[in-house]
Amino acid sequence: MARDRINQWAALPFFNPTKVLREACRQGFHHKLRGRPTLPPDVVRSERKRLIEDLDAAVFAHGIREMLPDRDVCIAEFEAQDHDFVLRFGPAEKPGYCPLQLKVLVPTGVNPTLTIESLLSGLAKYASASDLVVAIKVDRPDIDPRALTMPVLGVAELWFFGPCPRSADGWYLYGDCLGTPDWFEFHLPPGKPCAT
Repeated sequence: MARDRINQWAALPFFNPTKVLREACRQGFHHKLRGRPTLPPDVVRSERKRLIEDLDAAVFAHGIREMLPDRDVCIAEFEAQDHDFVLRFGPAEKPGYCPLQLKVLVPTGVNPTLTIESLLSGLAKYASASDLVVAIKVDRPDIDPRALTMPVLGVAELWFFGPCPRSADGWYLYGDCLGTPDWFEFHLPPGKPCAT
């Protein structure tokens, strides 16, 4: 990884995703069952889309943080050609970084033509992004990523996450699907006045 790219990432304002979710919850911007956030009607469409993406990225990073508690995972917003976020992990004196691209398999009521297969085949455009982590939020209870056949991809890691189908408030992570994947369940951080 180019030193100038790492230096650029190191200068970003990183956030603890657990604290971000707790604050979002306190302000009323929280995820409900099936991952749909409740947002005030006065939030304009472009802001709404960005806020939902930020919350989804925070949920993914929070899940990774819960799965790997000794890694101190933090996240920063940073749009580039092949990614929208950067993850920082590891000890404070020598952190590691990786670019994160977030994708969403929206409910069929939002886009009935989008399939998990088309989302996966669309990742071919990242064939030269060998350090890229791709996280796909699965917002459909009938899709179990453990049953999917993974295509050959040129990215570093592929993860799935979403609301647990058997739980009212649980979430799951499944990955890295390009290696030997693990299934991990977690909960969003508690916060008042949140309710699911």
